[in-house]
Amino acid sequence: MNQKNRKRKPSKPCTVCGIQTKFCICENFEKLDTRTRVDLVVHYKELKRTSNTGRLIQALLNNQHIWIRGQKDQELEHSLIPQTNFKTILLYPSDEARILDETAVKNLLKNNKPLQIIVPDGNWRQASKVHYRVKEFKHLERYKLCLNEIQSSSKLLRTESKPSGLSTLEAIAHALGVSESVTLNKVSGQVVKDHILKAFELKRATQLKRRGVAKEF
Repeated sequence: MNQKNRKRKPSKPCTVCGIQTKFCICENFEKLDTRTRVDLVVHYKELKRTSNTGRLIQALLNNQHIWIRGQKDQELEHSLIPQTNFKTILLYPSDEARILDETAVKNLLKNNKPLQIIVPDGNWRQASKVHYRVKEFKHLERYKLCLNEIQSSSKLLRTESKPSGLSTLEAIAHALGVSESVTLNKVSGQVVKDHILKAFELKRATQLKRRGVAKEF
């Protein structure tokens, strides 16, 4: 066989950052301790997409967990996700959702339980089904970010179905920026937010470079 006609086998992506293993960026990060717990509920099809950003929290935070849903042969026990020793909320931008700001977080923490934020991860259609399809989530208070104050860069990684759409990792960064600024955590909310956004920017730059996209950052 002519060597030129041989097809190259694509290298497998890293299961954390989603970038080809030889270009993996995970070693650039350290894990931060946060009082707020983040639980990512991700559709299994989303894990196959290199543009997924949410799973990168595995390399960035200690107080996190990833749950995979949508697999027929592996049913997810949703009742395991809300933690009884936390005040649990769902981060989802529905019309009736409240704004997650410092006042809201202070009210949520009045019972002295730390905050748990459940974050649906998938395309807009997949993520939008979580809050009404999962009975364990129906009773949870829904909160959203104040998008007027946030500028997203995720459109360069993926075409969003909503013009105001944030990547999952950006949403987590801004949510923790608010929640950790209210807690008594040693690491400030601004530090946590900057840490996660820096990781997002590195993933974005690396992937766009691999795609041959010429753009100033």
